[in-house]
Amino acid sequence: MKLQIGRRDHHHVLYHMDHGEVFGRWDAPLSLEQIIENVLFWCRNTGVNAFNLQITGATRHFLDIAEFSSNAEPPFLHLGHWDIYETIRYHKERGVNVMDEIAKALHGEGIELWAGLRVNDIHHTTGGESAHPRFWAEHPEYRTNESVVWDYMRSVGALDFAHKEVRDYTKGLVEKIFELYDVDGICLDFNRMPILFKSNEVDQHRDKVTQWMHEVRAVVDQAAQKQGHPVHLEARVPSVAEQCYRMGADTLRWIDEEIVHVLSPSTIRYVEYEMPLEPFIEAAKGKDVLVFAGIEGLQADGILSREMYRAWAYHYWKMGVDGLHLFNNCYNFIYGAGAHPVEELHDPDWLAHLGKRYAVTRTSLGASWSEKSDPLLSYPKQLPRTLQLSDDGRGEIVTINVDDDLDQAKQADILESLGLMLRVTEKTLLDKIVVKVNGQIIPENIIRIRGSGWDRKQARLPNVYNEPPWTDDTSGSYRWVFCDLSQGDYLRTGSNEIEVILTEKNPAVLAPLQLYNVEVDIKYRHIQHEGNRDTGRF
Repeated sequence: MKLQIGRRDHHHVLYHMDHGEVFGRWDAPLSLEQIIENVLFWCRNTGVNAFNLQITGATRHFLDIAEFSSNAEPPFLHLGHWDIYETIRYHKERGVNVMDEIAKALHGEGIELWAGLRVNDIHHTTGGESAHPRFWAEHPEYRTNESVVWDYMRSVGALDFAHKEVRDYTKGLVEKIFELYDVDGICLDFNRMPILFKSNEVDQHRDKVTQWMHEVRAVVDQAAQKQGHPVHLEARVPSVAEQCYRMGADTLRWIDEEIVHVLSPSTIRYVEYEMPLEPFIEAAKGKDVLVFAGIEGLQADGILSREMYRAWAYHYWKMGVDGLHLFNNCYNFIYGAGAHPVEELHDPDWLAHLGKRYAVTRTSLGASWSEKSDPLLSYPKQLPRTLQLSDDGRGEIVTINVDDDLDQAKQADILESLGLMLRVTEKTLLDKIVVKVNGQIIPENIIRIRGSGWDRKQARLPNVYNEPPWTDDTSGSYRWVFCDLSQGDYLRTGSNEIEVILTEKNPAVLAPLQLYNVEVDIKYRHIQHEGNRDTGRF
């Protein structure tokens, strides 16, 4: 049997939260009760097994894990640092170990406390958090001094793990955590940020990181022996094995040598519905390593609906992952959309007959963290896709996976509706399209067009569907094409091929039509439906 985390030995859910959401929400100094409620609010009475408190920025200084040389003591540049500092200072002066108190509260709910560390944090390097670790400030010779396209300003400040001093410093952070706090796990977050070496030196130094991971695992094992309970090591990494290897993280080797207890291939910044996790899952067979699917709770230009969360989780459960890593999923709450459905995500049997919204991942054109990072850190995205006027009856083809057992739902008469939704930018009523699903043409009588090309709403959160960006090619206007596929056998369980053919183009509008969203919406009878609305546009 593989390792057990928290109160379950299967279907694990790891919930991540940043330091500010724990120590900075409410007026400083927070009471111990407020701190604990900030934690338990997200995972009480859910399927969460472990709570990952990511200790970042100057909070490492406040908790005595690392020494910072700037913006780590009053006066601070802005309120955020002071809130956290004042809360931790208040309890430290009264002899309260806030981390151990959080652990006690979580253990009472059957949940482990893990400490998260950004392996190569560049948030502070130019503006933003602006709290510099003393090691970083005093050793500019240990930086890569190299700009990358997806974060060209901050990336020059990344540490270079080719240097033993950098590896020892980072391992020292793990050692200090175990020296001061009784935590159940460590999450090494390689996605914040995915830089380890200078780009032309990766091959010569990759093995150094693998050896370093062995050293960190030894620290974890020693802590488990000293503390008298299991301690787990997790690595959060990019979602494509080849991209991990390219950046210097030989993750398949880490699995083969059982260096980590948990490997979490994850999205970076935005949700990805088609992460190719099969190589990780296959490598973990017969190994004492769990594979978690990771998510960040944003789309390329909006938040996720409850149904989107369900579809994402169900897809990866069906793929065969051992757990889910929910990263920065407080976005929904922060942006006023309410909490996401963490209480539903842990159980694939429960999810099976809950309404879902499957979606094709889209790149946000012009956004460096999606358009520019995908070729280096992820996989090619299918959308958006420009629709060219067809002269041979062929159009743009997109594939979308549906994991629900549609045949079983129809036979049991529990399927309320099944729909295909396409968002097309710059579409007028004079533009004609033909939609095919798995080679079958969708009859016009089950297609509806909604939304006015001029009836746009300013993009502002919270909204599942923000408007496309205004560019030289589009004014951001769009229409939705709804195909009611409740009857017939158009869609199937598994991979589906959606073809959109532009047969007539309005000659008075020069802007090209773009296929911007492709989604499948499933509703079941006697299930309350929430979300799934394009607010202000229908």
